[in-house]
Parts: sequence; C-alpha cells; structure tokens
Amino acid sequence: MIQMRKYLLLFGLGPVFLLGCSSNDLPSTGIEPDPGTGTSEVPIQIEPHVASTRAGLSVQNTEFDKGAQVNVFLSEATTGTPSTRYTQPMTYVTTNYAGAMSPSNSIFPYYPANGNDVNLWACYPSTVNQNTTTFTVMGNQTDNSNYKKSDLMYCKEENIARQKTVVPITFYHKMAKVQIYLSVPAGKDASVLNNSTVTITNVMRTIAINPSAQTIGTTAADLSNKGNIVVTYNGALNSAAIIVPQTVDPDYFLEIRLGNGDVLNYMLPQSIEFKSGTVNTFQISVNEQVIKATYTVRPWNDAPDINAEVSLDA
Repeated sequence: MIQMRKYLLLFGLGPVFLLGCSSNDLPSTGIEPDPGTGTSEVPIQIEPHVASTRAGLSVQNTEFDKGAQVNVFLSEATTGTPSTRYTQPMTYVTTNYAGAMSPSNSIFPYYPANGNDVNLWACYPSTVNQNTTTFTVMGNQTDNSNYKKSDLMYCKEENIARQKTVVPITFYHKMAKVQIYLSVPAGKDASVLNNSTVTITNVMRTIAINPSAQTIGTTAADLSNKGNIVVTYNGALNSAAIIVPQTVDPDYFLEIRLGNGDVLNYMLPQSIEFKSGTVNTFQISVNEQVIKATYTVRPWNDAPDINAEVSLDA
C-alpha cells in the first residue's frame, strides 16, 4: 500500500560467502569472465530510488542524505540449497547526496557464480531489521533527522538477473504524511502566526510491522502509544510530519500555540482514515479564535489522485 522513493545503492567488488567451496572450485557454468576480476564473479550493483512524490516540502523527496543507512537482505533465487549465502542484513551507507551507496564494512556482494538470480528486500531506517515487530514515529518532528527516522520505507525486488549493469530498485513509504499549511484570511495580519507551534494531537504513534513480509498492521489492535507529535515550533507556514496509518475519529487533532501565548485547538468534524503511503494536506485558516480547514489526500508517489479537496468546516 505504500509508496516510496528510489535511492541508489552501489554494490561493488567483493567476495561471496559460499557453502562448502570457493567460486574457483565450482563446475564451469559457461559464464564469460568479468574483465574487472578475471573470474566469473560479477558484483551486484544496485541503484535505489524512492517512488516519486508530488507532495512538496523537500524533506526526503528525492534522495537520501549523505550518510543515511539502509538494511539490505540478499538471497539466491533458488528452490534448492543455495550456493551463496549473504550476511543478513548488509547495511549500506550513502556516500553522496545523489544516492550512491556502499556497504558500511566495504565488503561487496557478488551474484552467485552458478548464474542464479538474486532476490532482494530492504528497509529504512536502519533501526528496522528482519526481527523488528513494531515501529514508532518520533514525537518531535521539528527537525529533518527525526522526520526521516519516522519515514518507514520498504523495497522488494525478485529474480534480479546476473548482469554487469546497475539494477534500479524502488523504496515505498509505508507511513502516512500530514502536511499543514497555515494562513490568515485576506486582509488579516499574518504576523499573528509568528513563532507559532503546531502539534498533531491524539494519534497513535506505534504500529505492528513485519519487514521481511513488507507489511504493516491493518487493525486497531496493531496500534498503540497514543500521544502527540510536534510538527513545527518556529512559526513555519508550511510543515509536515509522519504518522502511522490509522483512522482518527472526531476529536481534537491540531493544536496551534500562537507566539502571543494563545492556544487554538482544531477538532476533526468527521473520521479520517490516514492510509499507508498517502499525503494528507490540511489548509488551516486562522481568524482570531476561529480555525477553518480544508483537506486533500493523494498518493505519496506518482499514482493518480485519490480525491479532490474537501472542506471540513461549513
């Protein structure tokens, strides 16, 4: 259900872990030797991307930051005993802002020497691995670091054929994004919004997940840890935070604390389902002690829009 970005991983030259023999001991496969190594060993080169978004706000909309880490799980595509086993997980680190990545231990994987394909799945952030059972978004997402720690993404590619070219792989966002735009009615003094703090209130922050199956929880029983998420504290008129997918019933949903100390609360007039892989945009108009809102939801990728803008208040 998610949608995610495409990012770059580059797997270079390095040994493969074989069961019981080295690649030089294997029977001939008829595979042309790689000119870079003089053997039939071919490095796995991967270019990760995140499914493209039109959501605005450039935080993690194009490439991972330099130094970002993802966990990559490789396996030989076979129904029998694999000839090659890989370290699980292999942690990859971006080496530049264009998304190029290399293993954190500088040991690169190879395709199986017998010519078999490989399967791959990966997850971000690197705090998530094959044994992780829950995921919690950060309670303070006023900085890019905590925002990105909340942006759970999965990638899965099967039957990657042995090749010397770079293989593109795609990550998809599994959480829901909430985007908030603050404004005042025409003719009103916008300085009232200076130094304001915006908080999402009364939402679940933890959800059950199964990374190896590329799934997240789908029922209320999979949700826990109800609380608040601070979106911005410096009066930003456009900001965003990530929440776990859930249905939020009519209740206080947004708190806007103005720079003069006044606190305004916005209550949802209807239930809203924040679906996995969606961008949920709230246009908030602040007029003295009155808040009006319109709501738009669309995919967090390049799929068609889900629905048009909806006015939440008469």
